[in-house]
Amino acid sequence: MGRHVLGYLHDKFYKVVIEEIYGLTVIDKESKEVLGKREIERINYGDTRHLAFLDLIVSGFNPYTIAQLGGHRQLSTQNFYYAGITTFCTSKAYSLAYGIIELDNTNALAMTNWRKNELLKNTADLSSCRRISNGYCTSKNFPYECGSADCAHGECPYHISDNAADISEQKKRIQEDMERKVEILKSIMYKEPNDSITRSEVTNGLQEDIVKLARLVKCETLPKEEK
Repeated sequence: MGRHVLGYLHDKFYKVVIEEIYGLTVIDKESKEVLGKREIERINYGDTRHLAFLDLIVSGFNPYTIAQLGGHRQLSTQNFYYAGITTFCTSKAYSLAYGIIELDNTNALAMTNWRKNELLKNTADLSSCRRISNGYCTSKNFPYECGSADCAHGECPYHISDNAADISEQKKRIQEDMERKVEILKSIMYKEPNDSITRSEVTNGLQEDIVKLARLVKCETLPKEEK
């Protein structure tokens, strides 16, 4: 199959399958910062490969396994992908917040001891919630299901913030924490690629950061009347 034929089929796929069958609007690559629920970004062939490697890294796969799947002759080839992990995680958070992907069926978010159902509530009747510092507590069984001693720092899944400055500061802190975790993963890849314990701890932390960031993004989108 020549390049022109492949390009024709690629265009046909977006028009017939994505637009006509699934009813989605195709947006040119990098033309919008945040996509809507019925919008999808047009991607190139190599993008799917790139995204797959990022997903494998964030899911905690061994660098040797990734190299085998990708046909990498050297582990250093993967260094290129680590530069995009923070952006990848941030995009996952926005996708969760806007309901584009669901928490339970996202393979890069396989948390076990995290309250999945409470992290991203689609609706919250704030009029019936307890008013606390910088927001509301949505827990219906307080304090028996509370897992955090500090409501206002993004750790409690039942806290909804309504302070714009507080949300912005928390988002910045979480993304900085993601970058630190990425540096740890890079050091493991070069020094101890088989260190599964550290890698598991770091990737689990990254996954939790994604959900924390998604909750904060969701707080930003609360309707004005709910605040």
